[in-house]
Amino acid sequence: MNFLSKNKTTDFRILILGGTGAGKSTFINQLANYFLGGTLDNLKIVIPSKFHRKVTEKKYKNKHSEHAIDNEAESQTKKCQNYTFKDKENPSNKFIFIDTPGLNDTEGAERDDINIKEILDLIYQFDSLSSIIIIANGTEARVTSSMKNIFNRLANSIPDVLINKNLILVLTKCQRAGAPFSIENFEQVIAKPKEVFYMDNRAFCTNPQIWEEDLEEREMIQLKWNISNRTMEKILESIKCMTATSINSFSYMKTLRDNIKKEICKITQNMAMIQKIKDKSQEVQSSLNEIETRQTVFETSNGDYTTSTYTTSIPFNHLKEKDKKAQFQIADRQHKNVTSEIENYEIAIEKLEFEIRSKYNNIQKFHKDLHSICFRFNVIDELQATIENLEQSARNITNIDKRKKAEDKIEILKIIHKELSN
Repeated sequence: MNFLSKNKTTDFRILILGGTGAGKSTFINQLANYFLGGTLDNLKIVIPSKFHRKVTEKKYKNKHSEHAIDNEAESQTKKCQNYTFKDKENPSNKFIFIDTPGLNDTEGAERDDINIKEILDLIYQFDSLSSIIIIANGTEARVTSSMKNIFNRLANSIPDVLINKNLILVLTKCQRAGAPFSIENFEQVIAKPKEVFYMDNRAFCTNPQIWEEDLEEREMIQLKWNISNRTMEKILESIKCMTATSINSFSYMKTLRDNIKKEICKITQNMAMIQKIKDKSQEVQSSLNEIETRQTVFETSNGDYTTSTYTTSIPFNHLKEKDKKAQFQIADRQHKNVTSEIENYEIAIEKLEFEIRSKYNNIQKFHKDLHSICFRFNVIDELQATIENLEQSARNITNIDKRKKAEDKIEILKIIHKELSN
């Protein structure tokens, strides 16, 4: 059933997300075969894999490398790639599928951070997004903790309206009957999908020699192929029924997030400056204590030797009256100068602390505004994740000075995290 007018031109932009090894690449290949008329005897390959190492479609030949096609634990997609197909029922309509790097990459948290940033940067280039498709391995009983953490970090930047109304879950490597994957668990830890589909794209992940030489195996592969194509039709019809979400909400969220980052950066700079001023003030305070001791000696000396740099080894009482007065005046001027310097430091610290309190208030306001668009967003959780990533990176720093600098930054962020948590 076609829900759109034949005369209306529409671009459907669909973001495809999934963990490394979930079956995202085989889904894209099945998608390409659906639109390009591929068959088991004439497979259309747009993403190379273990059993199909060559890209058959010229348009996509330069999009992928083949360095990791034998390693299922490593993401086959290193950068976001667009796959554009014309609607079979209305060729003026286009489906633009955005394939993203696999989340929970084996290269670690820093790679995931890069991938998430790239995904969001790409989204900001569009004017709207029609749907998000999450690809998950249907043979796994529950959402893995790592996938949960990664998706939640990404979801912190996606408006509620898109996740709540335009989310599709595709379970791969399984059929509806007997699939162990818990939809209820997915709804609890991720979100409730608008639609759930099951696909077993076995033609792309099994050795073709097996089913080419085995008639029964061939019949089974053909059956699953036909089912996958019918499922693909249902997915596309579901996307057509969804209302696209304007990127304006994404852009506003990005602005708020950037504002929070700027305020945290300024707080970090102010706190570092306060520490420098306190260190300098402590040095000056030590000097002041010494000057106050000298003043005391000048005023109450009973003939003891003074240690002042402004006196000689002659007992204080043996100095001429004018010399006593000169020594006291020198120390008094020093005392006043140093006292004034310390007061200036205290004023500077008060000013910086006032600015910090103002920044905290701004963060709370930005957080409130963000939370109204995306209830999943939590600045405290994100800051904690940042701290953990920095701690992991700091452990690998061999240079002592650079490591100390990194650890100082982490300690400041921990103070900010504690303040925001209160």
